[in-house]
Amino acid sequence: MNRPANLGAVLAAALCAAAGIADAATEITSWPAPESVVALAVDPATGHVFLYTEFGQVILEYSDDGTQLNSIPIPGVSSNDIDLDFALSPLNVGGTVVPANTLLVFEGDQSPETLYAVDKANGATLASVALDSSSLVGGAHLVNTNDVITVNFTGEDTINRHDAETGLSFSNFLPGPEPFDIFYGDVDASATSGNLFLASSSQSILRELTETGLCVRDVDVSELGIGQMAGIAVDDSTGFVWVGTLENVVHLVDTAPPPEPDVDGDGISNDADNCINVPNAAQEDADGDGFGNACDADLNNDCAVNTIDLGLFRAAFFSSPGAPNWSPAADFNSDNVVNVIDLGALRALFFAPPGPSGEGNVCFGCGI
Repeated sequence: MNRPANLGAVLAAALCAAAGIADAATEITSWPAPESVVALAVDPATGHVFLYTEFGQVILEYSDDGTQLNSIPIPGVSSNDIDLDFALSPLNVGGTVVPANTLLVFEGDQSPETLYAVDKANGATLASVALDSSSLVGGAHLVNTNDVITVNFTGEDTINRHDAETGLSFSNFLPGPEPFDIFYGDVDASATSGNLFLASSSQSILRELTETGLCVRDVDVSELGIGQMAGIAVDDSTGFVWVGTLENVVHLVDTAPPPEPDVDGDGISNDADNCINVPNAAQEDADGDGFGNACDADLNNDCAVNTIDLGLFRAAFFSSPGAPNWSPAADFNSDNVVNVIDLGALRALFFAPPGPSGEGNVCFGCGI
């Protein structure tokens, strides 16, 4: 499939300003697939890998060493825009609740595009719902929600969040800073962190985002000789990531970042700490911008602390929960009152950027 590059990549700066240096990955194993792999999923109950090859008639089940165990018919039509996932918790699909570990098939080459819940043993359809999506190439379930996400190619690549009961999309975002665009591609969600992992046949990196679209990091797989990535699946039992390629190979890689210190001594390593230099073990982040309250006086989220933020702080001064002027983001020490202690913190942070944060955030790019 010949798709143009992402026309909306410049707008990704609203989420992350620029990509940073990518982390390295380590390959654990790899094995051949019969054809180009365009969809991939890991069964949380068994660790078996389920894959679908381009325009195939069946979904193939493998052990983690590459031994084929089973095949089941696909629902819908033979496709190259299709994805697989497993329900990470019970999921209401079109009015029918299916249990955790049910196989999910996202079908993007039929009209309407459809999410199927199927029996992983025989392929029988248990439930389905039409999706409010356009040219989906990947999909995943978000753990402990009734939501699924899809990667959609619509002239610009978007990640859409849907209610699995109705299929309707209620939010979307771009896949982070350029040059990340998606031709063939896929998305999966980690049940452990809740973060999303993106793969694309046009990229030499895997990208990790928060489920709201804040860019966390890029992982470089080029030195492993991995290319033409079209399927991705997170194995939450190990933390490793399975990658399927158009080159007929399935790879298992360790994408874990190298160990980092905890410079502020709050028990959270720098790479996971939303205030690297200020102790904040509870990680309060009232405005959800990826910076903890303890190091974030940027109340209007323009990535600078200035007189605008001072005005917003004044409006919230001496407020507490329930007051009409209460602003939890202005409560920098999270003691449920905005007072002179918070004013002192504002002064210390004045004319400085928020953070630094090791988490995905609205101001800086992947791999910070």
